[in-house]
Amino acid sequence: MASPRAISFVAGIFLLGLILSYIMGGVWFDASAKTVFGTLTLFKDYNILGFHMPWINYQYFTVGIPKIFQFDFAFFGGSANFIKYVLYIFTIGIIWGIVITFIGYILNFFGSRR
Repeated sequence: MASPRAISFVAGIFLLGLILSYIMGGVWFDASAKTVFGTLTLFKDYNILGFHMPWINYQYFTVGIPKIFQFDFAFFGGSANFIKYVLYIFTIGIIWGIVITFIGYILNFFGSRR
């Protein structure tokens, strides 16, 4: 099984590549890009009585994850469109691996509670 450190490393590399691809695609860090990256991250920043507090961003699950897995980037146009379909296959494999890993963690957790 994959360790949590390996999953964190792969997720970090994936997000770094995502940020770089948005920069290459022409999405720069302005007010609109802040909302894009706010949607693509798990936490949102809320200001409560002058204190900044992280809060779970529900749009990450409803908008962010599907947007990430669409691979709708400007450099995948033309003949590079084939690469997008190859990435779909890898994405399915990664998701399957994560699901199997979490199923193993859940079974180990409930199995150790007897």
